Amino acid sequence: MGLLACVSLHAQEVRDVTFKSGGNAIEICYRLQHLPPRQYAWIEIYYSLDDGKNWQGPLKRIAGDVGRVEYGGKKRVVWDVFSELEKTALLVLNSWTNSA
Repeated sequence: MGLLACVSLHAQEVRDVTFKSGGNAIEICYRLQHLPPRQYAWIEIYYSLDDGKNWQGPLKRIAGDVGRVEYGGKKRVVWDVFSELEKTALLVLNSWTNSA
């Protein structure tokens, strides 16, 4: 399973993306760089179950630094996987998170 963060501005970068599974959720951390002070980016996160050939989303059952996000620093998102995906996708997700 892959995850992708999309940004709606041109000069900034999403970097240092990490994932950690725990319980019913996946924690996604990232850094938003090259965004001027008092500016924001629009962050949406998508997932893929087929190595990036097809993307689903944006994720809906998430909390944290998504949507309108201000510049700088480490950002954190928590995705409630079990309430978002169907059971068949959860088997793939479980396999992916256990191997990461």
